[in-house]
Amino acid sequence: MAVELEIANNQRYGTFDIRGIKGTFPTQAITSTNLYQRKAALQSDKLSQATKSAFRELDFETRIVEMIEFDPHGLVGDPEYREAKIKSVSKMIGENPGRLSLFTLQGIRSYMPGTGLFRFPKDTNRALIDFQLECGFDLIRVFFNTRQNVMDHSYYRDLVPDGRFLACLDENMVNEYFRTAYLDCLGRGDEMISFFGRSPNNKTNQHNRHNFLFITHRPRDRIVRTVSSIQKSTGELVNSLHYKLRGLDAMSFMTKRGNPNYRNFVPKALDVWKYRPLLPDTRLRCVITNQNLFDATREFRFME
Repeated sequence: MAVELEIANNQRYGTFDIRGIKGTFPTQAITSTNLYQRKAALQSDKLSQATKSAFRELDFETRIVEMIEFDPHGLVGDPEYREAKIKSVSKMIGENPGRLSLFTLQGIRSYMPGTGLFRFPKDTNRALIDFQLECGFDLIRVFFNTRQNVMDHSYYRDLVPDGRFLACLDENMVNEYFRTAYLDCLGRGDEMISFFGRSPNNKTNQHNRHNFLFITHRPRDRIVRTVSSIQKSTGELVNSLHYKLRGLDAMSFMTKRGNPNYRNFVPKALDVWKYRPLLPDTRLRCVITNQNLFDATREFRFME
């Protein structure tokens, strides 16, 4: 099997070998934003050589990386934007050999400003498949959130080379279709399956609860289960804990776009299972420099 699974304390652990890339189930998948920040640090003239060396040697401890797209409408409807993105994304994939590169859309769960809800009819899914193939992604993500998507499952598979199909299921989808799509992937021997990243606490959608229970009650499925662009926290509680307890193996976090220089912004830091305001008297230490985390944050503030 390409995916080896162990269960300890009701949690899934394991290793994978997908398209020749070997790794362990990560808790957090890295994103293109993480890679951009690391590259900016190495190229900056504001950091000492010692600090740059720390960034150069930093191992994200995961073989999975997600390239984030903020404007899916542009990929589908703007040929110039699409070509520019193919060039930039394929370059980043080439600069990160040995990582399992995946495509993800930021904002697929909500309305895009001025453009309306982004949907996944057959033509749109096909355009996104073609984009991923041109960029050279290792796995080709196909989005399922309707009955019609599920009925077209075999059609989409015919567009994707063998061993590179990656279904992405909407956790709010009608439970019958959700189960059908998931079990189809499992039956076909897929090594990975992904999800939109809906909150498991959605009280307005009856199918959401049934879909998460379905996943939770299948802890021994030998398939890596990932979720994209989740919120980092609900209140103070670390959000990834919710997903991990429901049987998901890896998640990437939502990232901001645009000017991040908010006035009166108070940074937060992870303290055990909660995010707390980062103040000068914190007892937390920077994992890179081992200095006071508040001081380290001020030193690296140009990267925020």
